[in-house]
Amino acid sequence: MFSVTAHDAPLQAVIERLAHQSGLRVVTRDPLNQRVTVELNSLALTAVLHELLRGCSFILVAPGEGGGTLWILSKELKGNDEYVSMGTLGDSPEPALREDRRSVDELSAALADHDSNVRLDAVSELGDRSKDDESAILLARAAARDEHPSVRAEALHAIGRGRADIHSPVFTRALNDRDVSVRKAAIGALEDARDESSLQTLAIALMDRDASVRTTAVDAIGEIGGSDARRLLESALSDESAAVREAATEQLLQRRSSRDH
Repeated sequence: MFSVTAHDAPLQAVIERLAHQSGLRVVTRDPLNQRVTVELNSLALTAVLHELLRGCSFILVAPGEGGGTLWILSKELKGNDEYVSMGTLGDSPEPALREDRRSVDELSAALADHDSNVRLDAVSELGDRSKDDESAILLARAAARDEHPSVRAEALHAIGRGRADIHSPVFTRALNDRDVSVRKAAIGALEDARDESSLQTLAIALMDRDASVRTTAVDAIGEIGGSDARRLLESALSDESAAVREAATEQLLQRRSSRDH
């Protein structure tokens, strides 16, 4: 389990620090120029990577006590290629193309496994087909019921990546989850979907008891934009946390700058 805290830090530096902690060798095909602000606590390595590398494709080869290799492809994959996120497939991404897909029934059984890593891998695979109704139902169930926060968080990310039923009550429930990382994952999934109608759900996160969650919500609202975004951002200007107020101010200034140009 890993914890990562960063405020407006270079993604490259954050990944290098995580690699040092986990013993991973990192290979990137494009520079990681993004800056990230995250607070992740006691999550599985795959869940941390999914949070840090949103919008990027990556392959984690042979993770474990002996380390492994993290390939960061940076650009989202095109076509029908499906890459596995975990495996013992050597030291090159080329063999990592998934040739055999488990059935929905097999993945459903994996979600009941006592090992959270098995469940996490099943959720990741379901995310590849989250537009399928049965898979979307299983993901929503994992997001709502799994006992481990990293599994709940990854299920939410998978729903967001697949743009599958972002209006499901599972997001409202997740924004009230006892674990901060799950609440942030719900926000991230809604941000990934880029649907203006999700702003009313994100408004719940602006009332979260944790200032870092409220800050994450402000950033997501600014990124989604839309007619209601300005009203929500302005309401955050009176937040008790200076970090939240600063984030809201920055988002409003960015919106104004975009209009001017």
